[in-house]
Amino acid sequence: MKFILISSLCLFLHLPILGQNYIPYYNEYSGEDFQFPIFRGTSNKYAVEKINQLLQISKLEILKGYEENNIFERVSYKEEDGNLIGGMMNIKFEVLSNTDKTLSIKFDLCVCGASCSYWINYFNFNTGNGDLFQLSDLFSDEGYKQFSEYAAKKRTNVFRKNLVGVDSLFIANYIAIYGCYDDINFADFYIQNNSLFLDGNDCFTLNSILENINTVCEFQINEIEPYLNAYGKSVFGLNQDSVAKHQSKSLPQLFNGFIGKKQILLVINEYDNNNIVAYCFYAKEGKKTDLLGQVNEGILTLEEKDTNFQTIGAIKATYEGTTINGTWTDKKTGKSYKLWLTRK
Repeated sequence: MKFILISSLCLFLHLPILGQNYIPYYNEYSGEDFQFPIFRGTSNKYAVEKINQLLQISKLEILKGYEENNIFERVSYKEEDGNLIGGMMNIKFEVLSNTDKTLSIKFDLCVCGASCSYWINYFNFNTGNGDLFQLSDLFSDEGYKQFSEYAAKKRTNVFRKNLVGVDSLFIANYIAIYGCYDDINFADFYIQNNSLFLDGNDCFTLNSILENINTVCEFQINEIEPYLNAYGKSVFGLNQDSVAKHQSKSLPQLFNGFIGKKQILLVINEYDNNNIVAYCFYAKEGKKTDLLGQVNEGILTLEEKDTNFQTIGAIKATYEGTTINGTWTDKKTGKSYKLWLTRK
């Protein structure tokens, strides 16, 4: 792959997006390869602040206003003595839905080190309160199980139709996708025009995508309505509930609070059987650190890492879904500080 470096003279533009958007936003650019949405306050400035903070900490490792040169400086690729150290080669986005109920955003990323990886990520927000929500939040427990089975069958059938006309020499490349559709966790989805779209991109190789195989499957409202809970019905306009009254139970979510006297923001996410990955942003210093650990029976244990992935601190706290209370202990000195956080 040929890498094209961005000139230090490039402009960082702030272009407003016009049109029917419930939450106004503008593109923050760095050359042609780096784009990111910055949302602006509406009547619910608190929800907009939550959305901006979670997105920026999760994808950029910085908050707007703390940058020295541009908001991409923490994550963009770097060169040293002519060698590529690693980082993002590009990040671009598309707002797929921006209504009084949902904000769905798609990010396309290329991250390079010794080799390059291409990623697609989706974020879906409740515009009433700024919560990030996952697909499981919108379904009853039994409904989610039934929908998962229905979705796997439909996506497999749609995929088979997409293979019509594909050269038989390449068919073997796609066999594993059937099993992946059964196991997929539905992390990549978006809502648009009262339809739900599932993207199976993670099941495909880069070559498959370059061959223009469609990875997205649409589910219309009549297909999903029987499985929805009250939150889901509110999102799709099937009841009179305000979406603002519904709170997501899933992770990741954003927490706000203190370690001692230091104000922090914490994005906490669960993966693979109670294992936790989190991002801590220190408001005064403007720095972000990574944390790894577990939550078991309401007890959260995390180790905080520096940029060399060395442990610099440890958290032990009670975790009750909306609150985190405990201590942060300095690895070097052994001194402990009170930790308390509430979900934003």
